[in-house]
This record gives sequence, structure tokens and C-alpha cells, in this order.
Amino acid sequence: HVYLLDPQARKIADWPPPKGAEGPAKHLVFSPDGGTLAADYSNDNIVLWDTQARRQRALLKSAVGMLDGQIGASRTLTPYGSDSFQSGYHMAFTADSRMIAIAWPGHPGLRLWDMKSEFPTQVLSAVPPDVTALAFRPDGTGFVTGHTGGRVILWSMGGKKGEQEMHPSK
Repeated sequence: HVYLLDPQARKIADWPPPKGAEGPAKHLVFSPDGGTLAADYSNDNIVLWDTQARRQRALLKSAVGMLDGQIGASRTLTPYGSDSFQSGYHMAFTADSRMIAIAWPGHPGLRLWDMKSEFPTQVLSAVPPDVTALAFRPDGTGFVTGHTGGRVILWSMGGKKGEQEMHPSK
């Protein structure tokens, strides 16, 4: 279950159990406009919730295979592989809430989905598989990924590495 506190009404809203997701949510990320909540569940499926309607908007399912169609309540996306990682997925929304990016640890690349059309927009295959953190730039021109060993890489929205790569000093 997902519980959301409404501070004005001083109530806790209990949302219905998600379809296709099991166990507790490992990570939760709100879109900046507050309209969508992405939840990564223990069975490695991600549910996108419509926070206004308090209903499940989409299921991003971890299964063998590549992307399969659109995001939508009646469709399931199969992002990469079915490997289970304790760390969970890394998720981030653009500042305008128009896109969500998801990196699956242990798999190269990053997937971007357009939230309005509910279709995948880009596969950024140059992103290494050891992602430990993900965030968009506030101006939407790129994103940053953190990696094992402390490496940080800045990316353009085209997914071309190269603006800057930083390593921790030893």
C-alpha cells in the first residue's frame, strides 16, 4: 500500500494496492508538479501513480526483454532483464514533470519516457551499468549520473557523454 498524508485535512489517504507490484516500496519519487508518484517495489516493478485521482497510472515491469510499447494501465513495459538488485532502480523526473528517467543497476543505459504521450522517447545506451544516483539539471538540458567508485558524469539530453566527468581525488 501507499499512504499519503494530507496535511490540510490532517488525514492519511490509503491508496489501493498496486496491480503487478508486490512487497513494500523501496524508493518513492514525486514529479516536481506533484501529479505523479513513481514507486519501485520489492518485485522490481515500478508503479506510476496519479496523485490527484489516487489511481495507478502505469506499470513498468522488470522482465526479460526490451521495451514493449507504451506506458499505460493496460500495457506493461519490459525494460531490461529480470535480474534482482537490492539497491533498486534510480528514478528522476525533469523539472517540468514531462519526462521520467529510470536506470536499472547492472544494466547499461537509461530509459526516458514522455509522461504526456505515455511513450518511451529515448534509450541512452552510453550510460554505464554501475549507476548509483541520477538527477536532471533544473534547466532540463541534461542530467548527471553517479557511479561506483565516486565517479560523476554530466550528460547532455542527447545522451552524449562528454560535458564533464569527475572522479574523487585519492
